[in-house]
Amino acid sequence: MTLPDLPLIDLRFWSKVVVGGPDECWPWTGSRDEKGYGHFWENGKVIKAHRKSWNMFTGKRLLKRRLIMHSCDNPACVNPKHLFHGTNQDNCLDCGKKRRHWTQTKGISESHKQAIHEGRRHSSKVRPSLA
Repeated sequence: MTLPDLPLIDLRFWSKVVVGGPDECWPWTGSRDEKGYGHFWENGKVIKAHRKSWNMFTGKRLLKRRLIMHSCDNPACVNPKHLFHGTNQDNCLDCGKKRRHWTQTKGISESHKQAIHEGRRHSSKVRPSLA
């Protein structure tokens, strides 16, 4: 398969990707973290591979506190068609709608699971009184 027509092609990056069909996942073959997200070294810093892919495809810099999310729910995927940006709240809502990831984790309270499912913020920490 040929490399995608992207405005800012980086051959070093794409040499670590198995490029499939336009609607298939394109798995990252380089190093990954414990959650399966690909890592890519650039300018002396490690960045997540899916964020780099989104940046190359859109040509935009991601604002702070913005996430790149996967429509395919495959953390190793770097197919730009599977990536979209959102906030932490968007990610929690997406997670809750799909009933995946955190809601399946042992040790999370039922109220926390429900908050994730509903896309609400939840904190297990007790906040000090302002009085």
